[in-house]
Amino acid sequence: MDFEALLAFTMVVKHKSFSAAAVQLSYAQSTVSHRIAVLERAVGQRLLVRSAAGAYPTRAGAALLPFACHLLETLEQARIEVGGSMCPHRGGPGTSIDRPRSPGGPGGRQGRARTMSGRASTTVLPDTVRE
Repeated sequence: MDFEALLAFTMVVKHKSFSAAAVQLSYAQSTVSHRIAVLERAVGQRLLVRSAAGAYPTRAGAALLPFACHLLETLEQARIEVGGSMCPHRGGPGTSIDRPRSPGGPGGRQGRARTMSGRASTTVLPDTVRE
């Protein structure tokens, strides 16, 4: 799986918008759409539904979300360990996304974006799952 596609996916879920995710990531909106399409092909499932109210994860997307965040968090920890950071564009320098820990996902509690100091800032988990 492509880590950039996983990052785009988590940001779309967080912002409920392809455009807002693109702005946050400093990507073109078409790049975010392409990365989501690549990820959907890789997993063989539709992961997001676009509607007038925003972009929401399907059941497959909601199931993938905790694992995507866990993979990104692990990559971030590895980069920190070797002296770099992968996520300067995710909420500013020195931020990372903790994996969502929902009752059905790894760990059992809701994930939050956190600064490196450990303070919670914004919820990552979706409010709604759409089909």
